[in-house]
Amino acid sequence: MSKRPITMPDEQSDSPIDEKQNCIWLHAANREMLGATTHLAQQILHKHQKVTVLLTYTWGTKHQLNLHPRLSSQIVTNDSGSTARSLLQRFNAKSLIWLGGDVMPKIISDLHKEGCKMTLVADAAEALKTRRFTLFTPAIAKAVRLFSTYYALDAKAATLLARLGVVASKIKINGPLQQGYVLVETREEDPPIVKELVSGRPAWLAVNVMDRELTAVLQAQRVVMRQAHRMLLLIALCPSDEADQILALAQGLDLNAALWQTGLEIGQNLDVIMIPAQIDPTSCFRLAPLCFLGQSLFETGQGQSPYQAAALGAAIIVGPFVGAHTADYDRLDEAGGLRRVNDPNELATAVLQMSGPEQAAQTSLAAWTVVSQGAEVTDALAALALDQLGS
Repeated sequence: MSKRPITMPDEQSDSPIDEKQNCIWLHAANREMLGATTHLAQQILHKHQKVTVLLTYTWGTKHQLNLHPRLSSQIVTNDSGSTARSLLQRFNAKSLIWLGGDVMPKIISDLHKEGCKMTLVADAAEALKTRRFTLFTPAIAKAVRLFSTYYALDAKAATLLARLGVVASKIKINGPLQQGYVLVETREEDPPIVKELVSGRPAWLAVNVMDRELTAVLQAQRVVMRQAHRMLLLIALCPSDEADQILALAQGLDLNAALWQTGLEIGQNLDVIMIPAQIDPTSCFRLAPLCFLGQSLFETGQGQSPYQAAALGAAIIVGPFVGAHTADYDRLDEAGGLRRVNDPNELATAVLQMSGPEQAAQTSLAAWTVVSQGAEVTDALAALALDQLGS
């Protein structure tokens, strides 16, 4: 697969920020904005080492958002001044970016009284509806006008903001926000596994595979090898995986497997290589043009974000159960940026059909294009938040 240029985030800012007043508050007002909000959080944290981020959302399902040690996440369902004061006292946020609708008038009013600089990002006309009030009540209109900066991600949202009394000159109309993965540039040498595998036999990669999926993935490899005899299966192990257990499963299916170690001889009789959990995940995605993202073949799977694989140029294969990441996969699927499968036979068929360089490149390029969209808007919001924090 041909290599494509990757747009890296800006270098980390050196502007002075008081470490006692270094928190930026990001609020995802609806599920559709969660991906964009988490990506914005990662951009901000990458740009400045002395910043922390509070990420809040309003729906009842708790999300695992342990994306960074300087990121805190919290559910906020109660629109009250006491909620705002409690969070301000705990996190001392000086800048707020509210992404989406469901504006909470009491929280917004108290943040404004405390001098918090607030930006509203409206994603669509219906996004400013709330559970508690009808759209054009005085409370909603007043709260919306308390923001100092407005980004409308489409013309309908801009029109609605104007109808709520926002001066048109304050509204910046932009396209969608970026939902992707922040790539960190490194100048370190490639680990030996990359040097030895990336130019060797054709291969496909399985990542974050849960126990129940291991057999399915190995069965798929058996089917693949009937037509593509040299194809290797690379399994990126999780810290909890037992290599001996996988070796036994492979042997039971007449597959020769080995745990990667420097100097491993990759002979023609080797069918499966297990990659130790200590290997950087970023390196794993460079080992093969195709990647099956686990935690997705069975209902017990929790799914995983597809954005790291997409940003690193992998052609993605995924099962039907992706948990809270449904909207993310739907975006890629609509653009032709992934392949969905339901069982080992379909997984094997997908590997065989997508193993050609042209097909893999076409799929990965579609996914990479999706995760690159909106980078300019996201960068502008990150810069705005940091500027407000330092002012």
